Amino acid sequence: MDDVFYNKGSYSWSDLEELIKNEVEENLNLDYKSSRSLDKTDQKKTEIAKDISAFANSNGGIIIYGIEEENHKPVSFSFVDGKIITKEWLENVIDGNIHQRISGIKIFPIRQDGDLSKTVYLVKIPISTDAPHMSVDNKYYRRYNFKSVPMEEYEVRLLYRRESLSEMEFSIIRIKHVGIENENQIAMMKREFSIHVKNIGKSLEKNCKVEVEMFDVDHANIVIHLDKNSNTSYRISENSKAIVSGYNTAPIFPDEEVALLRYSISVNLNYFEYFMNNAVFKVKIYDSYSTKEDYFKLRNLKLN
Repeated sequence: MDDVFYNKGSYSWSDLEELIKNEVEENLNLDYKSSRSLDKTDQKKTEIAKDISAFANSNGGIIIYGIEEENHKPVSFSFVDGKIITKEWLENVIDGNIHQRISGIKIFPIRQDGDLSKTVYLVKIPISTDAPHMSVDNKYYRRYNFKSVPMEEYEVRLLYRRESLSEMEFSIIRIKHVGIENENQIAMMKREFSIHVKNIGKSLEKNCKVEVEMFDVDHANIVIHLDKNSNTSYRISENSKAIVSGYNTAPIFPDEEVALLRYSISVNLNYFEYFMNNAVFKVKIYDSYSTKEDYFKLRNLKLN
């Protein structure tokens, strides 16, 4: 899920259809729940509180109630009956089962052809400066990969200081087409990559590192070139994954966005199509207080 989708002021049925059509995967900031996740049992209310609080304690995001998923991809609609499970009921469950109350949550009821019995609820949760938020089961949760997991005690302590901390988040991956070049008499297609991060916290960040790990890549068919003007490095991990990393050389101020990692990849022309369709980037951001990670399929990233 990108910032454009999160920052929309309203959502339509076609927005949901596009998520399914494009197989937009769940991630740290997006979660799909079937209609079975919304019923009036105490167990389900606890699950709702757990998931909502986890997003607020992490980086915010969207939960969509009414979409079935398989292997973290949306596959079909699983309608909520809006006559039984109303927006007001969902608001009361959230407010009554999370302490302290999360400000700024928005619930969008989206209905197929205006039919109440065919409702999908899109819940937008902001990153909360009032964190940590405790679920009704007296536990604190955060997002990790595709799940809501209990927080460690030190993580809860750090959240109490969130409002005065620096916090780095992934902004964008920019890709530039360079063209065909010859390396060792082999025709290679070259692309430049730059990984941008933004300080969304309240204080400057002195120590930040970005790490990109590449999956489903045949290293014999690619050559990685590091940017000589930045602090970058390249290594092959123990499980044979290519890892490129870079770190800041100057403080990053609140609301400032910087390109923290720049490098280029030359790909054997005979391997280029496979590489573009199958390569997966795992991006990790380390700052002074936390670590975040997300996954991106190269075929879903656009040239800039």
